[in-house]
Amino acid sequence: MILERRRNGFLELKFNDDRTQALATIYPPVIGGEPVAAADVLTRLKALGVTYGIRDHIILEAIHHASARDQPSVNVVVAQGVTPQEGQDAKIRYVFDVNLLLKPLLRNSHGLPDWFTLDPAKLVVADQELATILPAQPGVPGKTLTWPIQNIPCKPGKPAALSAGSNVAASSDGLRLTAGQDGYVCLQGETLTLHALRVIDEEVDGGEHSYPAGAVFTKSLQQTRINALGFIAVQGIVKNCYIRAFGDVYLDYAENAEIVASGDVFIMHGCRNCEITTRKRVIAFEHTFLIGGRISATDGVEAGVIGAEDYTATEVMVGTDQFSPIRMREIEQELRETELNIERISRALKPFAALAVHSTLPEDKRQLFNRLQNQKRSQEMHAKDLHVEKRLIGVGARGKLHSSIRVSGTVHPGVWVRVSAAATQIESPISAVEFVDSQGGKSVLTRPMQQAA
Repeated sequence: MILERRRNGFLELKFNDDRTQALATIYPPVIGGEPVAAADVLTRLKALGVTYGIRDHIILEAIHHASARDQPSVNVVVAQGVTPQEGQDAKIRYVFDVNLLLKPLLRNSHGLPDWFTLDPAKLVVADQELATILPAQPGVPGKTLTWPIQNIPCKPGKPAALSAGSNVAASSDGLRLTAGQDGYVCLQGETLTLHALRVIDEEVDGGEHSYPAGAVFTKSLQQTRINALGFIAVQGIVKNCYIRAFGDVYLDYAENAEIVASGDVFIMHGCRNCEITTRKRVIAFEHTFLIGGRISATDGVEAGVIGAEDYTATEVMVGTDQFSPIRMREIEQELRETELNIERISRALKPFAALAVHSTLPEDKRQLFNRLQNQKRSQEMHAKDLHVEKRLIGVGARGKLHSSIRVSGTVHPGVWVRVSAAATQIESPISAVEFVDSQGGKSVLTRPMQQAA
């Protein structure tokens, strides 16, 4: 039998990894030995360089616990420094349900945006709030217990994974996102975007209508002029109208209409006796007919059927820029209007010309002065942009364009085909062909679409 001898209590002292805590393990005395004294713990702490945060009452409790229960008090925090506090991640508060925002813009069977199946719940108006961000908190650094006291870095909160995409405005601090225009909002990954558009759910008959961005018409247009600074999509019939889009045009059926587009023109079912001018392409899908009128598409035409069995006069022209002269006339008109606006604003600013007057302006006059100044700067920038566009059009008009006319169905007699400087009239029906200019550019070359593919 081994007899245990009398032994005093003792302690073990250590620090945690970042030296913000002192941990003590206090062992009880054996067979009448002396317990650890609080003064012993304090002396050891000071010897290790601990300058603050000593927990006297915890030390006494740990000594009492070891003696009373005859078992060690293990890893007791006897001195506490400043532990680092992790920052809080940023939080995003969407005005709309996130699952709704994540629903993409649908596409039709041709792979084009389906502007006629927009979810009304995602339509917003200009300046409407879309999301707010509660910024990330940086956290609080810690401090070591021992001298020299050192800062312990903390883990900062993560910033918000959200950015403002097209047509979405962010506040100066980046914490508030709003709609820059009327439109259709979508969340694409970590980017909040807006398809700038307005939806018109009624038939439009007569008058002239302008839109600051895209325009979606769910019913027919008749005897009207439509001007949009974005795309135009019409679900109903377009009849006896003038359409001007500074983007793509999506039509189901058009008749006796004039269409001018900066982008592509897509025709789902057909057009009859229309004049279409675009600097890009006209795409009429399989079984879609182009009968009568004049089609001018700088970058090419794809169609199902062109012309009719009754020899309806139809002209299709590619490879020549018929759009630029129209745009040049528009620019000249816009420049005249812009210069008149600048002149009117300048006259309105004359009473504010003397700098000595500015300091005595009442608040309402000062606001008027600032508003007029901003309007003048905006008009001057617009005029500058128009002059730049005018020069670019002049430069671009000199280049040779390479385009083709592709017809999956039939081209009927009576159709004039023009490719660049060459032209030919179709005298007998021909199917599944592509028209291109010959190498010399003096004649139109006809070849089967299979060969072209």
